[in-house]
Amino acid sequence: MRKRVRTIVGKNPAAYPRFSLIFSLWLLFIWFAAFGDFSWVSLIGGTAIAIAIQWLFPLPHQSKTWHVRVVPLAWLVVRFLWDMAKAGLHVAYLVIFSPPRKDGIVECQVRSVNPVYISILVAMTSLIPGTIVVQVDRPHRRIFLHVLDMEYQGGIAGVREATAAQETRILRALAPNSVLSETGLKERRHDGRSN
Repeated sequence: MRKRVRTIVGKNPAAYPRFSLIFSLWLLFIWFAAFGDFSWVSLIGGTAIAIAIQWLFPLPHQSKTWHVRVVPLAWLVVRFLWDMAKAGLHVAYLVIFSPPRKDGIVECQVRSVNPVYISILVAMTSLIPGTIVVQVDRPHRRIFLHVLDMEYQGGIAGVREATAAQETRILRALAPNSVLSETGLKERRHDGRSN
C-alpha cells in the first residue's frame, strides 16, 4: 500500500493537501493577532483553523521559487528598513517645509519576469515613502514608478539604480541558483566571491 500511495502522489503533487509548519505558524500568528487572546483554547482553535485552511485550500508545490539565503535576507531587511526610515524623514521634511521640488515618473527595467519576485519588488518599492509603482509591464520586464522629489533620489539614473539594487538584493536573498543564472546574477559564496 505504501508503494501505491507514493505512485499516486508522484503523479500530481498539487492535487493533494500540503501542510507546512511555517505556513501553519503564520496562520496561527494571524489568528492570535486577530483575536488578541493567547489562551489554550485559542491555540487549539487556531491550530485547527490553520490545518483546515491548508486542507481545504492546498497550495501548489513551488519547488523552484524559493531558496532562502540567511545573510542576504538579513541584508535585504536591514537595507529596506534603512531606506524606509531615510525616505520617511525626507518626506516629512517636504511636508513641513514645502521646498520646491520636481516629481516624475520613471521607467525601470527589471531582471526577472517571475511574478513572485516582481510582486515583492513592487511591494517593497511602494512601501518606501516617496515612491509608488504605477504600472507593471511584465512581458517587457519593466515597472513605472512615481517618484517624489527626483533630485533627492538622484534623478532618473538614481531611481533606476536604486530599483535595480533592490531587485538584486531580493533575488540574492530568495531566488534559487537557476533564477540567479537566468537574470545574470551569480550566487555569492560566504567569503564574498562569486561562483
